[in-house]
Amino acid sequence: MPKIDPLPELPVRPPKPRRSDAHLITAGSTLVCTPHDSLPRVMIRGTRMVSRDQRMKTKDPITLEPILFKNQIQCVTPVESSSETSKTSSSSESLMEEMPKSRLMGKGITKYALSKKEFIDKGWTMLPTTKIMRRMNIYKMEPANPHFDWFKSHAHKRAMFYDTREILAEINENGCGGKWFYKNGSVALHYCNSQGRSDKYRYIIYDLNEDDYVDVKNTRRPLTILACFDYLGNGVVYDQSGNARIKYNQSEGIIIDNKIGAPSKWKWHSLNDPPVLQNVYMDNKVTDDSLLQNFIIPDDLMIFNNDNTSKEVDEDMLAIEFENFVRGKAQKIMQKMTSYKIRMKAVKINDFFSLRIIDQENIYIIFRNGHIHFKLNIGMHLKSNEIIDTITVDVAEVSTPYDFVPETKSLSDIHEVLRCMQNFSKSRHR
Repeated sequence: MPKIDPLPELPVRPPKPRRSDAHLITAGSTLVCTPHDSLPRVMIRGTRMVSRDQRMKTKDPITLEPILFKNQIQCVTPVESSSETSKTSSSSESLMEEMPKSRLMGKGITKYALSKKEFIDKGWTMLPTTKIMRRMNIYKMEPANPHFDWFKSHAHKRAMFYDTREILAEINENGCGGKWFYKNGSVALHYCNSQGRSDKYRYIIYDLNEDDYVDVKNTRRPLTILACFDYLGNGVVYDQSGNARIKYNQSEGIIIDNKIGAPSKWKWHSLNDPPVLQNVYMDNKVTDDSLLQNFIIPDDLMIFNNDNTSKEVDEDMLAIEFENFVRGKAQKIMQKMTSYKIRMKAVKINDFFSLRIIDQENIYIIFRNGHIHFKLNIGMHLKSNEIIDTITVDVAEVSTPYDFVPETKSLSDIHEVLRCMQNFSKSRHR
């Protein structure tokens, strides 16, 4: 029987290394692992540095600030293209050199103050513009011919009708108000009290309101005001678009529409001559921006806002100003009024109404419809010894209460109608 050689000895399997010796294992190439104790103990989470091991809590976590807060940005310079980046950086550096150290309060914060001349010179702060204005006195006025007032003389009738039985006129019981009507029933003239007082009244002339009127865009025409006259001697005549054609106040008047005549001005009297001129600061009408309030230091706004700190009023200066006002008013009251003669002006308001201006005390509204003929004198007599108010107006303008922001509800309603007329005219011409 043949002899069998014994099997060679098998290699012995090495024991499994412990976890602590894992960094000594090699596999083809030597790999040296970092000890656990040398790993970073913190990591980035969002914008904060927090502990890597949640069991290790740091008392004061480190906060990373965005890079934006570390840059100095020139807000007054527009954003430039990438090709001009070098120019922008150089201009920013030059701007930083020009800024005094007192203005740099840290990381990109500039201390701004409205009262500093430095920011005015640089154009950061805009000053109100000055304008030469004219100061005018407002005198008390009375109806020139109260005994011939049309509404008071027809107050006993209370109502008048056309021959075809349509309403023609309505008169209040005391004759201090009423209406004229077109034949289709729409209001032609409204004689109303202003602010609920009989001595404060207004005449408003409306255009014929035809219910079947629509334009090419199938839009109904709004209510149209053609003229307004009041108790202070103011009057304005409008066109169909709400633009003034001719207007006057108790001192002067102006023709605007060349269909009436050559554009020109006239004066009723000499009470406001020579004109009293004064410089007035005009508001730039900058809209409020809540974001801009973050750049304003509240302590520097004490003289602009109504806070606890108020500027003391100089009583001596107030006394001097009041004395000058009384002296000027006394001189105007003692001034002799000279009335000027003007050329008569005739204005066709529409197919039914016309206006005839002869002088300040003889201004007539004429209404014709068939054989109907009404004539209303709205002329006023100025009392030169009674000054009731003083206003400041533009030197080149003939101002009336209908040109400014309305102060009463009746004026506000008139302004709203005129605004609708102007919007309607613009929509038709688009």
